[in-house]
Amino acid sequence: MLLSNETNKVYFSNCLESHCGDFFKRIKAVLEQYSIEVGVLQNTEDYWCRDYMPLQVAEDRFVKYRYFPNYLDKPYVCGYRTEVEKPWSHLGIDDKFLVDLSDITLDGGNMVKTPYHVIMTDKIFTENKNFKRNVLIRRLEDAFQNEVLIVHGTIPKKIFADILTVW
Repeated sequence: MLLSNETNKVYFSNCLESHCGDFFKRIKAVLEQYSIEVGVLQNTEDYWCRDYMPLQVAEDRFVKYRYFPNYLDKPYVCGYRTEVEKPWSHLGIDDKFLVDLSDITLDGGNMVKTPYHVIMTDKIFTENKNFKRNVLIRRLEDAFQNEVLIVHGTIPKKIFADILTVW
């Protein structure tokens, strides 16, 4: 599993750059101090591209999924849902590097990658009721090439921070 700290490029939504310009400039400057390249994804509707962009699990392997979270299915917020194909198509990554899980609804911001596990909340079951739980877990584990651990409910911020620190 390729962890976030092992990547050499960070992408941000064009929404963040255009609506929070000062913040974007500051974070970009800090990342560049550490020789981390910064890219801007075009054609996004949501600030948090971690939620919808394919997950990098190896140098040349990405897991693509369906981003259609139930919290964005209301008419007054559905305009914030990014169609994943739009920003993804501009990255120039060959489809042969993709593991396609586009029949599985996932929120990339709702998971933590560790060297040996992927930790997700049980929301994965709520948003994928058409799958038997064991089939869904097996598909995720095959795609991520790691064990998937499910926690129930939301992860308190303190525990979430501790998980990241341990790994």
